[in-house]
Amino acid sequence: MAIYLKPLKRYDCKIWYRAHNIESDIIQQKAVSLSPWNPLRLWMHWEYRKMKDFEHQTVRDVDAVLAISPHDLNQLQAMAHERKNTMLHLGYWPLMVDPAEPHTKTQARVWHGERPLKLGFIGTMDWLPNQDAVQWLLHEWIPATEGWPNRPEFHIAGRKAPAFFAQKRPAYFFHGEVEDAQSFMLSCDAMVFPLRMGSGLKIKVLEAMALGIPVISTAQGVQGMGLTPGENYLHAENAEQFAQTVREILDSPNLLPRLSEHAMLKFRNNTERLEQVAALNNLLRSSLSSGDKATTPKTKTSTA
Repeated sequence: MAIYLKPLKRYDCKIWYRAHNIESDIIQQKAVSLSPWNPLRLWMHWEYRKMKDFEHQTVRDVDAVLAISPHDLNQLQAMAHERKNTMLHLGYWPLMVDPAEPHTKTQARVWHGERPLKLGFIGTMDWLPNQDAVQWLLHEWIPATEGWPNRPEFHIAGRKAPAFFAQKRPAYFFHGEVEDAQSFMLSCDAMVFPLRMGSGLKIKVLEAMALGIPVISTAQGVQGMGLTPGENYLHAENAEQFAQTVREILDSPNLLPRLSEHAMLKFRNNTERLEQVAALNNLLRSSLSSGDKATTPKTKTSTA
């Protein structure tokens, strides 16, 4: 939508940019992950520079920027000549059920030997960071549990996936597009987010926390959420740390229920709708009062 800024600027209106992520960050992170000899790396560096210039110009052309995380806010403020940005978190939405108790009960079956530990990942598979995460999971994280007598199961779901994601592998189950994402997530004992790239907030991480589902993630996967490793989520940056984390889960029956409770509390304390509405209201009042025109300006929001 930002490509329409020039014609919009001809009208008497305030223009706000709702930034869901920093696109140039994602392109740069992918480029860095490629081999120096890969020709795609050079092309992606070129795309990165073009996107970064476009984002810089967009931030400078609008009247306000609404960032989705503290990390993104800092970057967007650096792009602007003046401090005109504010940050909004995603609002909390009420769930139809309270999942904490039934989810804890189903977890107990793991330590009674009734079934393997179920670890899940869900996301749209045509998004580059998700594709990279699943490939990393397949090539390094899942093989790290090979040969375990109590080897966990890995359940992956998401639409628009490459064909090779559906290939059969030991302890690996690909579900494709599922009818109900929350039901799929609640069927897992914990969600795994091995993300190495991306910005903004990872919606499925927030959704898992809201449902009381423990999260195992890289620092990138929970970036901008203010989470504490070992308290709100379990941290793993590579296959070795992931295997160690899963061992801790299997050896500590109380670990997942404790994380489940802390995750729900953290989510609800940081994403209340009233706080979001108050922040938006303050920005709106400031934007209107700073206008030097007698007429009340109309406000338009761009999200791309």
